[in-house]
Amino acid sequence: ANFSSNDDFGDSGSNHSIIFAHDISDERIRQLQGSFQRAGIASSSKHNDGNDQCDGHHYHQQNIKIVTTANAKEDLFEQMADVVLVDAPCSSSGVLRRRPSQRWDIDPTEVHHALPALQLEILQNASKLVKPGGRLVYATCSILKWENENVVKEFEQQQQVSDDPNDG
Repeated sequence: ANFSSNDDFGDSGSNHSIIFAHDISDERIRQLQGSFQRAGIASSSKHNDGNDQCDGHHYHQQNIKIVTTANAKEDLFEQMADVVLVDAPCSSSGVLRRRPSQRWDIDPTEVHHALPALQLEILQNASKLVKPGGRLVYATCSILKWENENVVKEFEQQQQVSDDPNDG
């Protein structure tokens, strides 16, 4: 998941964007850091800029700071982001043309039950990071409705129940 927040990082009067790139996998974080370097986004040697909320690797380009993190409990907090992009783990059914062997790895039970449950949990957790008036964006590389429309519909139904002032 990627999180974006406007923040002043020490420059008097200037407004910058911070992108928090979070993944539970250290390997995917390393791949992401390599992508930043290939894109020409400079790496900072600082690992903690005085903001106790972020203690990952920092990358800077003009008015953008990117913080990579694998530790959600220490680095992420409620209502921290204007925009949260959830790139949820999925069956990868949308990339079968590029990776035909992937079709043998798709397990129907996983696609119908386990993955949607995980995706919904991730979406619920990520929604807590969005500031009031912010945006939550959900994406997968799947073309299956169980991993897309059904997850979003379930999330929206749960949000309506929890937002109902007459509820409990």
